[in-house]
Amino acid sequence: MFDIADVTSLATRPHSYVFVLFNQMKRVKTVGRLGRLEFRPGFYLYVGSARKNVLKRVKRHMRATKRIHWHIDYLTTGSGRMKPVDAYIFHGEFECEIAQFLSRMLATIRGFGSSDCRCKGHLFYAGRMPVLKLVVDKLILRFGTAKAGTLSNSRGCPGSAPGFVSGALSR
Repeated sequence: MFDIADVTSLATRPHSYVFVLFNQMKRVKTVGRLGRLEFRPGFYLYVGSARKNVLKRVKRHMRATKRIHWHIDYLTTGSGRMKPVDAYIFHGEFECEIAQFLSRMLATIRGFGSSDCRCKGHLFYAGRMPVLKLVVDKLILRFGTAKAGTLSNSRGCPGSAPGFVSGALSR
């Protein structure tokens, strides 16, 4: 759980985050100017940042109903949305550094979430749980202490939950 210093920091200081989604079936989605993209079944990691109120940003990503503003909204909105699974929050603005780190291990969805920087993309395909777990472990080792939490129950996500810290971010 977050202590009071963490909560204050999360509300007032810049943070980066990795938002984990599960896609149950093959889907084709139109994502703004990127056009039609195909998404395979499995786990996806989206890298973002917030100058303040990072929990508010992550909880917004969890909502099924919202105005489309960012690329991630196309995947998290409506009936065919991907299921939110976990979020990892890092103190500081490391969004692009995290994206570059993940791009060395996972398939990058080109142009997704990176229209305001020079990164190849900020969405990554991990596929199955063992790959996701390995990548998250390396991410935490590389970028220091992360806050993690199961955002939704893991039913419907094959092999989900083991190895993740629960309860830091709850609905």
